[in-house]
Amino acid sequence: MTRVFKLILGCVAGLVIGVVGAFVHANRTVVGNLHFTYGFLLALALLALTQLWLGRALQSRLAPIGIALSWAGVTLVLGGLVGNEATVISAQWYSKVYVFGGAIICGMISAFPILKPVPPSNSLEEPFTNVMERQPPN
Repeated sequence: MTRVFKLILGCVAGLVIGVVGAFVHANRTVVGNLHFTYGFLLALALLALTQLWLGRALQSRLAPIGIALSWAGVTLVLGGLVGNEATVISAQWYSKVYVFGGAIICGMISAFPILKPVPPSNSLEEPFTNVMERQPPN
């Protein structure tokens, strides 16, 4: 795969995550008399896991960088005012956690070194194979 393809694949994934996360981050439920907001945790987990998985699968930092760039663009567009329309990302505390937490996660994961795949176990050396065959001294 070429570098451009990896970057474009990351950008497409970031667009999808940005749109889904913008609408999911405000999900909440009522437990007793408490309103528990859980959507921003789901959206941030989706963002982080997708960046980690795509970076490892493609063995490149370009995919997480593409995700970060397009996620930031979608977040800026959906968080801005467009005429008299309501914004998708409002000025609530959970929206601020989603925006700032997502920016921190994107920056951190884009800077992570790429984890190399683990070699198959049959290709690893076995330096202590004769140890099990020896008898203890009497």
